[in-house]
Amino acid sequence: WSLTSLDFNLDGYEDLVAGSPSYGFGPSPTGAQASSGNGSVFVFFGGPLGLSDLPNVSIQEDQINGIYFGIGLSTAELSQKGRADLIVMSHICDCGGRERGGIW
Repeated sequence: WSLTSLDFNLDGYEDLVAGSPSYGFGPSPTGAQASSGNGSVFVFFGGPLGLSDLPNVSIQEDQINGIYFGIGLSTAELSQKGRADLIVMSHICDCGGRERGGIW
């Protein structure tokens, strides 16, 4: 697992982002099994009472072609819009026919 935080939904509260690079091989925060073991990222919204119990947003590998998707997470201001952007890394990515690491 990897963790980072940012105000993902721009409500003024920090949200927790958890990367699960082996999601699908075992238990997940939602209790469900993924269709693959290629990884997922889960976002838990923060609020005045703390973090939500279940993820509010999940990004699974079948939406983005990566293996061990979510092995690394970071935030940086890349878009020059004055707010942090989420950066998700994978260990292996079939990007353009060559296997290499990937960043989204």
